[in-house]
Amino acid sequence: MTHYEYDPINKRLQDPLARSQKIAGFGHPHDQLTYARGGHGLFSTLEDYSKFAQMLLEGKTQKGETIISSNMLSQAITNHLDLKFFPLEIKSFDVEVLEENDLDGYGWGLGFRVLTDLNKIKGVGSIGEFGWAGAAATYFLVDPKNDLTAVVMTQVLGADNILQKDFITEIYKNL
Repeated sequence: MTHYEYDPINKRLQDPLARSQKIAGFGHPHDQLTYARGGHGLFSTLEDYSKFAQMLLEGKTQKGETIISSNMLSQAITNHLDLKFFPLEIKSFDVEVLEENDLDGYGWGLGFRVLTDLNKIKGVGSIGEFGWAGAAATYFLVDPKNDLTAVVMTQVLGADNILQKDFITEIYKNL
């Protein structure tokens, strides 16, 4: 899928601008089957990302094959940070506008943000819900308590984080 960049000044989508020190210059090779990247710019499909999120509910494939032991999964989705490191915050390095901290209320497991404080996110969610947000407004969550997973992919660099909030709010208000 083509990716875009959000222009907050003109409030419109545009082709990503290639600039030094900006994530927008990374590109995605639509015709390279061997493409791999270990940092920003995960290259996947919504179907595969959804299977990954679903596997994280119990550590098993749809066929019941164990991918991650229950002990390892428990460690991965447990906050490991001391309270002195809170609140967590990751600022976008592409956007020169003030952002709200979307990690307030979350701790950090072994690869995922983990919800630890419902009061800091206005009571929307479930303690222990975990997941991550990607650079191009990809967002996924796994909620073991409610036995649910959800994935949204937009391919928009610098997207307004209201999408993430609306995504979560709509899920939990419809449970």
